[in-house]
Amino acid sequence: MTHPKFRLDRIDLLPVWTAYVDLEPTITRGAGPTGTRHVVPIIGGSFTGALAPEEDRQIPFNGSVVAGGFDIQRERKDGVLELEAIYHMRTDDGVMIEIRNNAVLTLTPNNEIDYSRSRINVDAPTGKYDWLNKRLIVGTVEEVEPEKQVLIRAFVLV
Repeated sequence: MTHPKFRLDRIDLLPVWTAYVDLEPTITRGAGPTGTRHVVPIIGGSFTGALAPEEDRQIPFNGSVVAGGFDIQRERKDGVLELEAIYHMRTDDGVMIEIRNNAVLTLTPNNEIDYSRSRINVDAPTGKYDWLNKRLIVGTVEEVEPEKQVLIRAFVLV
């Protein structure tokens, strides 16, 4: 039997967190078999949100994005960008959560983001935040300031 708030005949999206991720400039690593390869160092940032948004009692979820992560990008020959970002978020109470964000982006002729969707894998330790390990999370990526900051919005499928 499913939880009464989870229906099998439809899927809803509820916001979980919003993260502002600070970046170093893009480093181009040259051509590969599927296109040009880039690396973007992640140097910090912040996030805010709430866990269990489908419940009456939500859990605040805030903290910082830890320096040392990176975003590997593949600029395919058809113009599509494939991104694989790996980084950590530290909650305000000191818990470290690993994020692996796989995204697909398309750009307009003016190099503005036209389509941006991602699948976010979360590795949270057992305890207050392990709810994240038990849900399917998707998101969007948008530029706030080119080569300096992106905005990641994360949503849970319920």
